[in-house]
Amino acid sequence: MPEDEPEVFANYIQLIYTGSIPISGELKVVNTTCATKEAGSEAGQDIELTAFRHVVGEQTMLGKMYVLCEKIQDLQAKNSIRIAMLDSVNQARSNESSYYPHLNVIKEVYAGTLPGDQMRILLANIGVSCGYSEWFPNSETSDYHPDYLLDVVKGMWNRRGLPDNKWRREVKNIRAYPCEELENLIPNED
Repeated sequence: MPEDEPEVFANYIQLIYTGSIPISGELKVVNTTCATKEAGSEAGQDIELTAFRHVVGEQTMLGKMYVLCEKIQDLQAKNSIRIAMLDSVNQARSNESSYYPHLNVIKEVYAGTLPGDQMRILLANIGVSCGYSEWFPNSETSDYHPDYLLDVVKGMWNRRGLPDNKWRREVKNIRAYPCEELENLIPNED
């Protein structure tokens, strides 16, 4: 498949012949004295950036391998890669941090898979369980695949469950914003 990178295909071949995914799994910090510095220091920031780049590279490779396996319909390899992605997310690194899939990984997987795919479900569940507003300060929602955002919103709503009547008290302050259309939507409690 000409659009697939040779390294991705080579890693896939290694997976099917050896049963292992060629991902290092752990960031090695060479200068251990830097690892003990405060996180806010320049050395601590360098370690954080190095760890982030390492994990993004690792998870990007996993995402690309997964999309390749989707194209050739290798379900066993897809399952192995999905487990490796979850392991990558759950693993505390040498800098004592865990990293969630970068938006480029999410876009890669969502662009190469169909709705309902198990890796999509995993990525959306990570977004629902672990995501926070700081994921958006330097990016727009348009940076994310629209299906991903929809899956995360649906997951959040499902996790919340059906609202009870308390919502009326919570939105009562909306009356502070004069808008006839909204006033007509909110039932009176009288």
